[in-house]
Amino acid sequence: MIYYKSLSLDTLVENTLETNKKESTYSGYRIQIYSNPSREEAKKIKSKFLKEYPHIRAYLIYKQPYFKVRIGDFRNRIEAQKLYHDLVDKFSSVFLVPDKINFPDL
Repeated sequence: MIYYKSLSLDTLVENTLETNKKESTYSGYRIQIYSNPSREEAKKIKSKFLKEYPHIRAYLIYKQPYFKVRIGDFRNRIEAQKLYHDLVDKFSSVFLVPDKINFPDL
């Protein structure tokens, strides 16, 4: 049996793979637990969070002049609100923010 491979199909597959590599984030939500100019305090807050929640990603972000600690990669607001309610009593400034999030691990 002989199979003929379409060149245009190969091109389409290659283009799709390249696009997927470039687009590794999508719109979702994160919980911001810190925003201040102190980098050292931001590191402490991130470390404190990770000790209690080691299975949830935490991000240290710098947007001049503030260092921000944002956590999670939530696809929608409802997913984020579950953790948000746990964190309100543990951290002084907790906000739910729209953000570009990473694809979850497979």
